[in-house]
Amino acid sequence: EQGAPALAIDKAGLIIVAWHDNRAGDYDVYVQRLDASGARQWATDLRVNQDNSLTPQTYPVVSVETDQTIVVAWLDRRIGNGDLYLQRLSPQGDLLWSQEVQINQATEQTANRPALVQLAGGTIVVSWLDPLDQQIYLQAVDQQGNRRWVNAVRANHVDLPAHEAVSY
Repeated sequence: EQGAPALAIDKAGLIIVAWHDNRAGDYDVYVQRLDASGARQWATDLRVNQDNSLTPQTYPVVSVETDQTIVVAWLDRRIGNGDLYLQRLSPQGDLLWSQEVQINQATEQTANRPALVQLAGGTIVVSWLDPLDQQIYLQAVDQQGNRRWVNAVRANHVDLPAHEAVSY
């Protein structure tokens, strides 16, 4: 069973697709690169997450930098709460970090609905919704996976309960 596909395209017009997949008995995140005719560029689908526990890694998002470096973020339950992890891959599909990087801090609450972009110069910015407090947070990391900000930054400034609508 596979689900939650995410797509990106690189400057050469190659398509990067990421998805979660339970082929090994638990959900892991995989990625594949295809050309414009749909031909696979890698011999096998590449598993991005390195966690071997039976906890699910799901709902990936993917981005491609101008140098064709691929970045994948996903929801990961290895610690119990929903956390966000990130990994960089070369254009050839090699993992560039020895360990994936946890984006949200353990002191922060659960994370959901990730989105990411890569900025010029290689900085990666990941955003997510905290479903408990209904706030949007962001964290930036450099090309080595080091946090650029000490704490996640809250993007929204509205302190209303999730059920209250805002009228403009």
